[in-house]
Amino acid sequence: MNGTGTDSAELNAAELNTATTVWEFDTAAWYQRLMHTGSSFALTRRYRQQCETRQRDQAVPLSVGRAAFVRGVRVDDSEFRFDLSVGDQLAGQLWPVVSPAFLTDNGLQSMADLGRLVARLHGAGPHPPGDLESPHVRRLRSYLSATDARADVAAVHTALPEQTLGALRSIARTITDGPHLTCHGGFSLGSVFTDDDHKTVQIVIGPEMCSGPSELDLGWMIGELTEFEYTAENSGRSLGAAHSAPFGRAAQALLDGYSAQSGREVDRRRLDDVVTARIALHMFDFVRTTGRTDHLAGLAPFVTWLTRRQHMRDNTEPDDGTRS
Repeated sequence: MNGTGTDSAELNAAELNTATTVWEFDTAAWYQRLMHTGSSFALTRRYRQQCETRQRDQAVPLSVGRAAFVRGVRVDDSEFRFDLSVGDQLAGQLWPVVSPAFLTDNGLQSMADLGRLVARLHGAGPHPPGDLESPHVRRLRSYLSATDARADVAAVHTALPEQTLGALRSIARTITDGPHLTCHGGFSLGSVFTDDDHKTVQIVIGPEMCSGPSELDLGWMIGELTEFEYTAENSGRSLGAAHSAPFGRAAQALLDGYSAQSGREVDRRRLDDVVTARIALHMFDFVRTTGRTDHLAGLAPFVTWLTRRQHMRDNTEPDDGTRS
């Protein structure tokens, strides 16, 4: 299997042996390490959940505009390596302070290109089997299950009203319903790498690939942008509206690029549900990874509001997970 869909060369063993570690960290989803050889980068991910071998041979479009997918090289049953020509995570360029380059047209154009690229992915075929679900959605369902009695998970359950937990269970059960497309499965800011001026944008893709609705990928990234926006607006460091404004523009550029490429609009209700699921998952993952619960004081009420916002618009009651 080719390791990349771009022009960057794969790193050989000698280059890896002399590479320096830029950063590494361990989370509930994976252990990650980014290495730099002096001219290129290698990202390794050791996945906590089983990687589906059926995903590795799925054909994907290579690039749209300045954005390109980079396929992974399977190291073993749980580890993949991605060879990159750029090394800045988009997440790092957007938090804690938005980089100047992202405030220019280049930043928003890169978001539009990401939307166009994922639209091409959704239009690619053949689609994965319908039972090939996102491992991240499966992890959220596990966290929400009453059978998971770990203390860190219990802390999140305690922070959320029972009605909110019920609504989250309903969302986690239904967000992958509907027509199934070829999805990235983990379309996140941490999977997007770029340079300072956003001339090159690379998205790692591989073992998370799954089948699902288009809103699964779009909402996953917009969920992160929404959490960044909320955190900026409520930051004790007074980042305020001037810092939070770019996130809404970035989300809209992503959606505009997607609609322009695909010729269709997204289901806003389903998109909202995926955004809610993504932020809820981060609450659980953060507690499990760090053991800290201080973020729950702000995020738990926000997630509760997110589970109700569509129903407030419709003047209906949210499904608490008990309805058939």
